[in-house]
Amino acid sequence: MRRPRSVGVSAVLGLLVWGGVAWTPAASAATSHCLVINATSGARYTSLQAAQNAAGAGATLWLRGTCTGTTKITKNLTVTGQHRRGFTAPTLNGGGQGSVLAIRSGVALTVNTLAVTGGNAVSGGGIVVNTGSSLTLNNVTVSGNIAADAGGIFVSNGTVTLNGSATITGNTAAPADGGGIFNLCGTLHGAVAGAGGNVFNNKPDNIMSVCA
Repeated sequence: MRRPRSVGVSAVLGLLVWGGVAWTPAASAATSHCLVINATSGARYTSLQAAQNAAGAGATLWLRGTCTGTTKITKNLTVTGQHRRGFTAPTLNGGGQGSVLAIRSGVALTVNTLAVTGGNAVSGGGIVVNTGSSLTLNNVTVSGNIAADAGGIFVSNGTVTLNGSATITGNTAAPADGGGIFNLCGTLHGAVAGAGGNVFNNKPDNIMSVCA
């Protein structure tokens, strides 16, 4: 009698048989885990606030996954989202805890290719641009933020530049105006894609711009 042919481990690795049907396990789902990498030092952090605190002025921080919580920006920085394999789309989510990003007076922040969402504050649910500070958004979406005024971005004597299809949409301001952007004696540059009635400029359906 001929002995049955043995089957090597390599022949069945990753293959399960259930009820006579071969099944291969699906690839692991992408993680929403927050990872922030200092582009210069290579140091890794699990929150944007920790990464900004440790960074030197002018540093670039790479952000992957979803970083939940609020961040105070106290030095000149560039934050760039990276949609790498194994990670969900780069996102800053305020988790309803306040303004997602608050930029200190006199500080310049550039944000590239990520989403800003989940903010809930009195002014500037998504981003607060304080006196003398500047914000540049390149291919950034600001949406799903809530505030009494300026659901998306509150500009107080600062400068905001919107480039590369920056999108301000789906934010809420109640009971005041400026669902997308409330500009108080500041300067705005660039077009806002997808704004619609979400942004207010001297009338309910545009950018709200006032100066005392």
